[in-house]
Amino acid sequence: MSHTAGQVTHHIAADVDAERDRLASELKQAGLTESVEWNDDFHTEREGKNGGGDPWHTDGRLAIVTLCG
Repeated sequence: MSHTAGQVTHHIAADVDAERDRLASELKQAGLTESVEWNDDFHTEREGKNGGGDPWHTDGRLAIVTLCG
């Protein structure tokens, strides 16, 4: 249960960048992307806790993945 909203939630791994990077890489390797670009400093908040109380941290980068049409 979420500590802040009282709703059912799920646990996350603290390194959210690892999942972002894995998804972008797998899409590219599968030939499903036209491009992968990066927006540095997209997130200014670099660490915190989600609604379930799980800690997270990020480098602040946003992956912009354009899928093949």
